[in-house]
Amino acid sequence: MKTKANELKWAYTMRFTGRLAGSENNEEIAQLVSEAESSLLPVKSRAKYEKSYQQFCHWRNEKDVRGASEGILIAYFCEKVKILKASTLWSLYSMVRSTLQINENVDISAYKKLLAYLKLFFLSMENVKNFLKKAADADFLFMKVVMIIALHGACQAEELRLLKVDDDII
Repeated sequence: MKTKANELKWAYTMRFTGRLAGSENNEEIAQLVSEAESSLLPVKSRAKYEKSYQQFCHWRNEKDVRGASEGILIAYFCEKVKILKASTLWSLYSMVRSTLQINENVDISAYKKLLAYLKLFFLSMENVKNFLKKAADADFLFMKVVMIIALHGACQAEELRLLKVDDDII
């Protein structure tokens, strides 16, 4: 006997593996798929996720572009970088990523150029200076030292990864 959860999982799997082709006309199947998709977003913040997706769709309409290619998303986030703080930008990326996956079956986490662009913003010199000045040394001294060493190229990536608090780095 199938439970409701199993039916939802089955419907969602069938839709995204293409095995429901032509079956979407079946009202019961379409309802199961709809319920499965709506259960993929966090309940408490579902409205925020949907609003972020709608804003992205509205932006695409304004720019008269279709789809969600890497170039389109870079352009979208390029505009957002100018008006949002880093933490808000990362939240927006997460919400757009999830809703594009659900609504359009597009996985933007595979967009390496987009991720590289966003990481540049998060590690801007202004953000680094802000962190170095405002973060409490008692809690973040080791992170500050590692960041300074990394930014000045004093260590290779593997050496940075292996650093420990008791290491003599001078």
